[in-house]
Amino acid sequence: MPPIQGTMPGEAQALRWCGALALTLTSVALCARVPSQSANELSDAARSVFLAFPQATSFRAIVRDVDLQARIAVEKGLPFKVHFNELGAHSLYVPFRKLEPVGLLYVRTEDGGWGFTEVSWSLSLDLRVLGFRFLRCRSPHRAALQRSPFARSLIGRGFEQLGELLGRDGRLCCRRGDIPAGSEELARALVRSAMKTILVTRTVWRRELRKLRDLALGLQAFPAAQRVLPMALGAMHRDSHLRAVHAVTVFGTADARLGVAVASELHAATTTELRWTLTKDLRVIRVTVVGARCPAALRVACSELAGRRLDDPGRGALSAAARDLDQALREALRVDSRAARPPAVPAPSGRSPR
Repeated sequence: MPPIQGTMPGEAQALRWCGALALTLTSVALCARVPSQSANELSDAARSVFLAFPQATSFRAIVRDVDLQARIAVEKGLPFKVHFNELGAHSLYVPFRKLEPVGLLYVRTEDGGWGFTEVSWSLSLDLRVLGFRFLRCRSPHRAALQRSPFARSLIGRGFEQLGELLGRDGRLCCRRGDIPAGSEELARALVRSAMKTILVTRTVWRRELRKLRDLALGLQAFPAAQRVLPMALGAMHRDSHLRAVHAVTVFGTADARLGVAVASELHAATTTELRWTLTKDLRVIRVTVVGARCPAALRVACSELAGRRLDDPGRGALSAAARDLDQALREALRVDSRAARPPAVPAPSGRSPR
């Protein structure tokens, strides 16, 4: 297991990154220890993080208070009745592979028929379930449920997709045989725990999540990046197939601009997430499809854009999307350049004294 005490290689650089992003990690130490954690709690957290994310080399704990406003938001946001009385300090663990955040880990304690159950949830940065592990659970069905098709069906689900598993009558909507006999109550508790985990994370750590996603987006596109800045994109054209477009400008050493990284959704017959890596003059380095399921024709269209400017994408299947993206990025770059330009020195009024 990687060490969690002391400064690891590149950690000082990681903190400079956090500062450049205005990433509010003041309660995040170089190691994972925070003042309120005992040695045993820290050890449990480290074990959970590195089991869930074996590629991680270090992690951070972001401690935030769940206040009354967050509690009300969580209670209103859940599709089932719950008295969310969990005020106080909560920790969200962020595993890093060198400088890149690779996910999130949050530990929840649920009260059920077998007493308190503690579950460690690993999530992607876009708040989809990557996995879970029972840390403490007295139910005799624990092991069978963890190995079941039902447990595997949770992987990749976000908040809305998890909600689809809950029927109005309290039963779970899944295939017969997916849930081991006798473990229905624990399975329901598991779905509710996942939904609460995602909603609490989205509510309490909203700002940090946005900045962590920017950090990951920039580093995945340009591994030599030293700094990223989010771009203020306007709304895409009404007829554009691109949605949920987010872009960052990426800088290298000596603050040299490396290029632009873009995350977007392509809405056609199905919705596909695309990542665009562009030079500083908006020439395509590559366009990649996130996820394994993708029509071969779309992958060919992505490869055809390599080396072309966004405003001259050819006649491929993504040409219209490329032009729409070019227009949005150029407008954002104009806004950014105007904002960064120093104010003009006002012309002197009246005559200068002799």
